[in-house]
Amino acid sequence: MTLWNMTRNLLILASVAFGTSNGLQASEDTEGCCIPGNVSMNESFDDIDLNQITFDDMVLYERSSCPYCKKVRRFMKKEGIEISSRNIKVPEYADELIEIGGKRQVPCLVIDGQALYESNEIIKFLQSVKDLDLS
Repeated sequence: MTLWNMTRNLLILASVAFGTSNGLQASEDTEGCCIPGNVSMNESFDDIDLNQITFDDMVLYERSSCPYCKKVRRFMKKEGIEISSRNIKVPEYADELIEIGGKRQVPCLVIDGQALYESNEIIKFLQSVKDLDLS
């Protein structure tokens, strides 16, 4: 990625996050990337019994260029958490994500058929499952 593309992508992310418009369009590298504060934990996750969930029951939908996906992956690596992942650059996986969660936004952790968005919420959920595994 060139310096111009990196700068352009940062401007796009900033304009979306702060609600300003500078006429730039999202590039393929930023398309579908989660903007902080967009979506929080769904009440339907209250129904999930964390004692019955394992990391094998989860799938992380992501893009390799998404900074919020990288944040989740760094946390998983640090904590030794292994989860199946799917890059939404693959059209089949992007279609799956839309079918499950209703939108093409990453990172998205799918747990028992339910979509959880936003990196901080995903990390919080993974930590709670890991904490139960250790006890």
